[in-house]
Amino acid sequence: MTLKSTICSLLLVTLMLQAVYPQQGQSLWLESFERELSGEEGFHPDGKKKNTLNQILTISKSGNSFNFMYLGPLVDALNNMYLASDDEKYLKYNHQILENLITASTDSKIKKGAKSWYVSSNQEAYSGANGNEWMLFEGHLFRYIVQYLYIVQDRFSKLESEDIKSNFSKQVEFVVLNVWDKWITHSVATHGDLTNFYGVRLHIGSHWATIAIFLEDMVEDEAKQNELRRFYSSYNFHLRRNIGLTNDKLYWDSTWDTPFLAAHIDRRSRGYDKKRTQDVAHGNHVLQYIYSAVKLKKGWSKTDVNFFSQVFLKNVINQENLISRDVDGSGDYSYRNISDGWAKLAFYNDDVKSKLYEYYKKNQSNVEQSYQNLQFFAVMCLLESKSQHH
Repeated sequence: MTLKSTICSLLLVTLMLQAVYPQQGQSLWLESFERELSGEEGFHPDGKKKNTLNQILTISKSGNSFNFMYLGPLVDALNNMYLASDDEKYLKYNHQILENLITASTDSKIKKGAKSWYVSSNQEAYSGANGNEWMLFEGHLFRYIVQYLYIVQDRFSKLESEDIKSNFSKQVEFVVLNVWDKWITHSVATHGDLTNFYGVRLHIGSHWATIAIFLEDMVEDEAKQNELRRFYSSYNFHLRRNIGLTNDKLYWDSTWDTPFLAAHIDRRSRGYDKKRTQDVAHGNHVLQYIYSAVKLKKGWSKTDVNFFSQVFLKNVINQENLISRDVDGSGDYSYRNISDGWAKLAFYNDDVKSKLYEYYKKNQSNVEQSYQNLQFFAVMCLLESKSQHH
């Protein structure tokens, strides 16, 4: 091959990569992230409110646990931006969010001496939660709060912020007592076991399994460590059995195929929790847990991730780079948010990574106006950071 032909081949490859990767480079994802976070208050063209830092901090002061579903992906985004950039300001933002949550908490009605938050929503679907403490919403947020605390512990000697370091132990203790222990007390009082931690659908249990795998490495009490380990180990067993992890069945159900707790068995006998294929939206949560468990080496491996990558590539995303409703590829292709879990498969699979760039190119407007836009930008920024260091 001549020098001229070699140069032409390299140019052709470069052009092909540019076509696939419309915004390659960590700095471009960082710019997208900062433009949203640090921009002016206001709304996107589709009417969604912008995810500015002021908006996020204000909501974290509300004491309304209905907002926790909104805050969770943003805490995750700030965690990942720190990991991608080593810029401590992102941890400072999460530190402030957690301090705001602690300040806004009030006395719990379900556990004496504990603190909690209560639901206020004008949405009909959540009318039954109004005025109550709600386990689902707390799990949704605190799975990412504990990851923030884990990062602080892991990088403690490198951190400069005295506020972050001096409040760390207090914040861990707060989460253990007022999130984990509070709901343990409630579940045992109601069912005699941890039924509520497994949930009636897999993704509910994934929130609490995520909390457990991180908290285990932060608490010093051996009995508490054993309690946390027993739960996530049991959840791993039942989740693995439910999913199957075989290439001749690239899908799974969102409900427990074989109920294993008395309350679940009773519900099934009365016609509740009927078999349903896992939807992509809540499948995000399951994938987020598995991604975290692989990193911590707690019951899941990179080999397991290959199965989920095939589900994503063969079923979830189609040739037009649209996302299906369910993990078997069924339903309309109108779903958009994949940053919570599915996108994180790209850390282990280059084909998934390539697909993410194609997906962004096809759906750029929808991604940039999504309430999970910061989470998507942060995942992509972290992906680029890891690529640059390999």
